[in-house]
Parts: sequence; C-alpha cells; structure tokens
Amino acid sequence: MPMQTTVPGVTIEEIEPAAPIRGVSTSIAAFIGICADGPTGEPVFVGSLDAFTETFGGPVDGGGTPFYLPLAVEGFFRNGGSQCFVLRAGKATPAFAELAERSPGTGKAGRAVARRSGLPGQGGTVGVKDSSRLLEALPNGSEGLIVLHLTASVSALDATRRVLTVDDVRTFATGDRVLLKKAPDFELSAMVEQVGTGDAETVTLSVPVPDGIVVAGGTLETAPLRIGDTVVRLTIPADFSLRPLVPGASLVRISDSTTTQWSVVASVTADSVTLAKPLTANINHPATFTTAEFDVTVAAPGGPEPVTYRHLSTSPAHARWWGGPVVDDGYLRIVPSPTLASHTDDPRPAEGTAALDSSEPDDPAESWREMNTTSGMAKLLALLAPIDEISLVAAPGCALSAQKVILEHCEKLYDRFAVLDSQQGVSPQNVLKHRSELRGADKGFAALYYPWISVEDPARRRVVAQPPSGHIAGIIAATDTARGVHKAPANTPISGALGLERRLLDSEQGLINPQGVNALRILPGRGVPVVWGARTTAENVTWQYINVRRLFLFLEESIQESLRAAVFEPNDLALWQRLKRTLTEFLTRVWRDGALFGATAEQAFFVRIDEALNPPATRKLGVLHVEIGVQPVYPAEFIVVRIGVWDGGAQVSE
Repeated sequence: MPMQTTVPGVTIEEIEPAAPIRGVSTSIAAFIGICADGPTGEPVFVGSLDAFTETFGGPVDGGGTPFYLPLAVEGFFRNGGSQCFVLRAGKATPAFAELAERSPGTGKAGRAVARRSGLPGQGGTVGVKDSSRLLEALPNGSEGLIVLHLTASVSALDATRRVLTVDDVRTFATGDRVLLKKAPDFELSAMVEQVGTGDAETVTLSVPVPDGIVVAGGTLETAPLRIGDTVVRLTIPADFSLRPLVPGASLVRISDSTTTQWSVVASVTADSVTLAKPLTANINHPATFTTAEFDVTVAAPGGPEPVTYRHLSTSPAHARWWGGPVVDDGYLRIVPSPTLASHTDDPRPAEGTAALDSSEPDDPAESWREMNTTSGMAKLLALLAPIDEISLVAAPGCALSAQKVILEHCEKLYDRFAVLDSQQGVSPQNVLKHRSELRGADKGFAALYYPWISVEDPARRRVVAQPPSGHIAGIIAATDTARGVHKAPANTPISGALGLERRLLDSEQGLINPQGVNALRILPGRGVPVVWGARTTAENVTWQYINVRRLFLFLEESIQESLRAAVFEPNDLALWQRLKRTLTEFLTRVWRDGALFGATAEQAFFVRIDEALNPPATRKLGVLHVEIGVQPVYPAEFIVVRIGVWDGGAQVSE
C-alpha cells in the first residue's frame, strides 16, 4: 500500500525485490522392488546405504526369486547418489496394536504399527501413561496453576463514575474483565481500560457506574472465565517460568468444581495463555489450569530395555507430536486417528499396555509377480505420485509390462524420468524388440540400458548378473551434482560393476544406439564397464538425449514452483515486467552454468511477455501467456576429426 504523506519532506519506503527462481533438485531417485524386510506399501526416505540396510535389510539369496533391490540401492550410493525413496512391494502386513480413546465407544485414538513387516515385528508392546510437564514442575499435590482471581477493596469513585480507587492495583491489567460488587445485590461487569501508575491506586473501567450506586466498601475482582473467552490469566508462583512448560499447541485442561474444558494453546506470555478456540462453557472461581500430556513406552521383541518417550501430545502442531519422528526407536511408528482433531474432550489415548500382533509374513515370489503386472505397478506408482521431490524412477529388473506403466507415470506427472533395464541375457536384436514396445508420448521420459552388469553378491557369495538401473541412477545423480543436469550422464565408469553380461562390439552398438538403447561397454584400455550412451527412448530428435529432456524438466518445474506467488496478482504491465526480470535472471544463471548454448545470454534464450501474446480478450479470461525459448547444449556424441597431409605454408583459417 502506498505510504500516506501529510508533511513535506523526504520519506523512506523499503521495497523487496521479487524472489529469484530457485532450481529444483534433480537427483532424488525412487526405487521399487522386493527385499527382506521393512514396511510395505509406504515410500521411505533413505539418505545412506546404512539407513537402507537398517530398514530393509541387505542382499538376499532368494533362490529363484529375484531380490534385485538391495544391490541396486547399494549401486546407487556407490556411484554417487545421496538421497532416494524406497518402496517395498510386498504382501506382508506388520504387527500392530490399537490404542483406545478415553471416552468409551468413541473408537481408537491411534495405532502402533511395527516398522518391520511379518514375524520380525510381532510380540513387542506399547504402553501409555498420563503425564503433565506443568504438574511435574509444581509441588506434589498441586492440581495445576490457579486461574487468576484478584480481589481489591474499593474506597472511592471519581466524578466520571469510571475511575475507582482501590487498595491494590498491582495485579490488574488493561483488558481484564472485572466485576464490581457491592452488597447486597449490585454487580457490574466491565473491562479494565487503564491502571493507575505510581502512587495512583486507580482502575479505569470501560463503562460508568450507574448514578445512585455507592461503591465505597465494595470489591473489584477479576471475572470468572466465560463462554467465548480465549485468554486465561494465571497466578504464577515466584521464580516460576510458564513458557517452557506450556509449549505452543499444548493440550490443556481448565476446570472448576463442576466443569472441565479441554483446549489447545495458541500462544503463551509470562502469566497468561491464549487458547486456539474460544471456551464453550463457563468456568467459575476457583479454577485450575494444567497441561495434559502422556508418555509412551516401547518394548521391542527380544530387544534392548524398553524406551519411554515423555510428554507427548496428540496435537500435530506440537513439538512432541506422537505421530511424528519423536517416537522413533526403529521398532514401531504411531498412526494417529484422523478423528482426534474433532474432539472436544480429552483426546489422549487411554492408559494401558498393548501387544503388537496380527502380522502376516511376506510371499516374495507372489509379491514380485504382482509388482510386474500392470495393475500392481500402477498401485505402487500411485504411492510415489504425491512426492514432488522425486526426479528419477527405477524398478530394477522389472518386466516390460511394468516398465510401460512407469513410462506412463513419468509422462503424466511431467516431473520425473524413468531409468529402465533391458531384459536379462537378450541379444542386441531382442533388446531392439524390447525398445520398440516402449511406446509412449515420444517425449523422451525414459532411458533404456543394455546389457546387465556383473556384481559381487555377498548373500550368494559369488558374482551375479544385476540389472544396471540402480547404478545408473547413482551416476545420473552424481553427474547432476558435479556438473549439472545439462551434462549427459555418460562416459562414466560404473562403480561396483565387475563386468558385463555381454561384451558389445562397435558394430552391435551401432545397431542399438540409433534406436535409443544405451550401451554399457568395456572399452580398450578401460577394464571397468562404462556408460557409453546418453539417449532416451524417444524417436523425436528434439528429445533424443537424456540431458536435454531432463534439463527441460528442471527448467519447467523450477519455473512452475517459483511463479506460483504471481497467481491472482493484477495482470498488468508491472506484473509482466516483474516476471520477465525474474525469468531472465534465472535463465541467465542457467546459461552461465553451461546448460544453454550461446556466446551471450541473448543468444541462449529469450523471454517474451507482451500484448501480442496477451490481447484484451485473453486477459479478460484471467490468462497470462509467457513464451520462453532456450537453446540447450547437446552432447558431443560423435566427434569427427579430419586429418590429412599438410605441405606447410599458411595456416588454415579458423
């Protein structure tokens, strides 16, 4: 809003520039597969190989069942990947215990669910016991802090009939609701507008005392809490600090001899709390106030000593919300009931101890079969769809039918890229048939790699064939971090690969490379397998290179997320100029990073927002068109060197 000026002079007004566009992450992968352990049907964020092993277990000798996922995730981290989500496909169900609500017949407060599915999670216990951080800080026997109830004797009333002289004003405050009483039956409700300072023992009321009423000898006292009140003033003992004991979103109980109100704290001062919602009942003096937390004790089956998590809350905004990471001993997690938010009484779980049971073991062979069906993969990908951070998707070793669903998933969401494996043991001719079946929108949202790699499998104690997608995803993530998304993830050794299932010749790669199959090669003088291809499965030459497609994914999502703040702003020239500056600044940074081709920024991209794109008819519809053109850097896939005999003399001009 423009500053209103009434006095001549110089006025300083601060303005904030438009926030720059921040590039989104492009190196977070999602893996789908079967493994020995861990939650099923729930994407789990993993930040290291140790974290994966702790949650999902290590390599497995599955006989005829392909446990590709553990070695794939290991390959991801060994090749430079740093963050991923893991989605375990499985039929196992974890053990659980229902946690009852306080009020009989109102259902469940939540469920304690073992993190490990099947029998490994069976047999632990979870116990609930009431606690109160505030009560524990008060002397034994206290029922809580006393809701403030001040009483002062009135000795005089001034001519305005609003200013009272009292014997003690020290604890009255502006905004207090008070009652002026005079026997036998006079009572006046008012607000305190001002409290006298210094030697003035006066209180100014918001309304005058009616004529004819003599208040000398009466009393002035703080009114009890009434329906609609949100501020509760408290009597605070000496050397007592309220704030640390009543953190934001604390569940509190306010009660008198007949009525109890449950509420959540919005804010706290030195001697008062503000409630998130108004009171729905009257609370009379004397009244007490206390916090209401609870402790959860977890005992894992056959594990270490039980662990107790203290002073938990059912409020999601509380720092110790029981459904968050506070309760995390690696054994169980808490899933609160969604109905708790609507409670008007005590929402805490009932006290008691319950055992986790009713688990079902996994059937890895059946889980693998189901995962490779169209419907099974679609269900799993639906769980990944809401996670916006994901930019790479891999299901190591999955069937062609499942790969088609993954490709459709990436094309639909338009913010992630599929890393696909060829089938095991196929010839170059057969991998071309595989490639021909991967037909999508021809926008380049997937890359196919051939052949499989050879890795050491500690579970089977021998070298085995492994689908390469996990290792490749790590290389892509590491390339993004070191060079940028515009750099083709190729000509890079595959860490952890001891060899290849098939050693390709140049003539064989010449057959598959133009068709969008990326070869893994062992080149002369380089004993380690390397990625020797950077193409997508698209036939459209615009999107035939991985780095070009992923560069556009990066640009599009970064721009989309950063420009949301402009939605519903006035569609005028000022907005156009602001957006153009923001987009130009972002694309200039991208160009300077080497992602766009051109000696100058003007040669590398353009941003257009003008009246030709946005005529009045378009603006009336609430639409703003922005046109952006960029010149991406294409990989030097074929380097041609011309060499011949030179007789000397003048240099050939450059």
